[in-house]
Amino acid sequence: MENKLSPDFIVDLFQKNSFTLDDVNDGLFARTYGFDLIEVKRNRFDCRHSITKAPWVFDGELGWGGSLGEQFPNRWDITYDASHLCLRHTFVDYIFYEVKIIDTQEQQRLIDLKLLEDQEKALRQKVLDDLTPVLVHQMMPFNQVYSGVLETKYGVHLKQIQRGMHMHMKYKPRYGNVGWMSNQVLCWGSSTGWDLTRDGKIACCRINYDDYVNFEIEILSPEQIEEYKAKMASNEVAKPSIEERLITLDSLNSKGLLSADEYVQKRSLILSEV
Repeated sequence: MENKLSPDFIVDLFQKNSFTLDDVNDGLFARTYGFDLIEVKRNRFDCRHSITKAPWVFDGELGWGGSLGEQFPNRWDITYDASHLCLRHTFVDYIFYEVKIIDTQEQQRLIDLKLLEDQEKALRQKVLDDLTPVLVHQMMPFNQVYSGVLETKYGVHLKQIQRGMHMHMKYKPRYGNVGWMSNQVLCWGSSTGWDLTRDGKIACCRINYDDYVNFEIEILSPEQIEEYKAKMASNEVAKPSIEERLITLDSLNSKGLLSADEYVQKRSLILSEV
């Protein structure tokens, strides 16, 4: 169904409200009002009259940043026919838009899409709230990644997507344009270093000096969580207890079947699960 928006409505909208560039980038106008803003040009100078022959409503010097006031009351200008808009974003950054009316079906699709995006953000925020203390602060040992604890307790699975030297890793703290929760040099060795991207989608683990692992953080469905719980329960039945494993280890060591280094390493590995 076609949206029947009048030019007067759109003109009035921009005269009575203070919109920002974030509103444009977020798709606010398409979802809320039924029209989209298509960027057609950016310029260091005010070229409103060369963009279109249609007369502009304000047609005075536009304000920017913190300059808005009695002298520069408007950051936006719009043509009377509501075909074009101009935003003075900074002192030397004029952004020009064409106004495109969208139909109600497209508007509803964008509303539904935004709803899904907001739900995903909420889930990812919970991932950060749950995993930041466990991984970043408490530095969970690497050998517990596949123990099922993360899946059953927090409903997430770490899917390994890359492992290698620091120079080859796609995701690593303090590099690139990716935002990180801690963004510090990661620990290694006895204290496994972790960091998480701020969108809750990627985890980076430093195991040894130059041994890094990137994980994609997958959010599990309730059915998947129950599958992991069942798997863990069956493994607990078959797996010897820590005490039993230590007794077996001591027995092997007393028989001379392990070197001193092997004994220390395997004993530390068992005790790390306590």
